[in-house]
Amino acid sequence: MKPNLKRVGRACIVSMIVCLTLFASTAIAEASAEGYTPFGIRHVAGKTFPTGFLDHTTDGSGHTVTGESALWESALPLCNWHIDFNFIDAGGQYYYVQGQNNGGPCNVGGSISWTPPGGKFRARTGRVCAVLYRDLTVRVVMGCNSIHG
Repeated sequence: MKPNLKRVGRACIVSMIVCLTLFASTAIAEASAEGYTPFGIRHVAGKTFPTGFLDHTTDGSGHTVTGESALWESALPLCNWHIDFNFIDAGGQYYYVQGQNNGGPCNVGGSISWTPPGGKFRARTGRVCAVLYRDLTVRVVMGCNSIHG
């Protein structure tokens, strides 16, 4: 009985190493990023909750960005909303802004995506941020992903 347990134990260890190697190499190869940023405050029964969140995804690898997308949801409606994608270098300088003029009616959620012309954008080391606005000019929240190579 003991030899079978040793074989099973070795097989489990080998399987774990293979799985970890596959998952680690997949994450490195894709090099995309996603983050959630809460916004707004509501107090309910003595507890504090965000009224909404912004989900921002950057697709690409290293300094090459192949797409941006952002999704927002809120407990309260936002009117005349739009999302901009801002590229900011390591020194804090804005070097590219991709404006998205949704200007939609009052909603409790929305989404936008952007694919660079030619399918690729060469970004500098720094951050790419999705910025959600309401009433055309009032900034609600900004969620950022880091770019480095």
